[in-house]
Amino acid sequence: MRPVIFDVDGVLADFLSSYTALAKRLYGVPHLTTTTYRRWDEDGLTEPQRDYVWEQIIKSPSWWVNLAPLVGPDTFRRICLVNTLQPVYFVTSRPGFAVHTQTTAWLRNHGIFEPHVIVSSKKAEIASAVDAGWAIDDKAGNALAIAYMSPGTDIYLLDRLYNRFDHSVAGRRVTRVATVEEFLDRVEREGGAA
Repeated sequence: MRPVIFDVDGVLADFLSSYTALAKRLYGVPHLTTTTYRRWDEDGLTEPQRDYVWEQIIKSPSWWVNLAPLVGPDTFRRICLVNTLQPVYFVTSRPGFAVHTQTTAWLRNHGIFEPHVIVSSKKAEIASAVDAGWAIDDKAGNALAIAYMSPGTDIYLLDRLYNRFDHSVAGRRVTRVATVEEFLDRVEREGGAA
């Protein structure tokens, strides 16, 4: 069976709520959610303030492990089931202290046993190298890169305001899905995991 790749932040983990809560605590900026923002500069911070927020995230030994999930326990169970039938990789470009350890712990805390975590911004290259059958991300740039660099991978983009783009650029190579569950339905159907 061909591997499945999951992005973590914005797909499984709620980075944005924790980021904006920290920014609000430090600077009093409005709280943004995945359904309300279109660009990072909408956070109301100046560049030095944004840098300071990131500095706090990067040096924290527990920032990434404490993020809330974006999906429920049933979805994590489905991911575990897929993982028993074919390789599942969790690819993230998170910066900071002990990122691999924090990400692995976060996934284990949500019921993913022995998660295969790869910390890299080169998601398209990884999809190509492992001959991924399916991948899901919330960043349009990553989805487009995977579509072109790993043409055998079915790439899915989790629909968000911040990742809207002209689909004529990628044609039918990137498929939008409303939920991770919709992505899993397709993986299970096409990969024989159901």
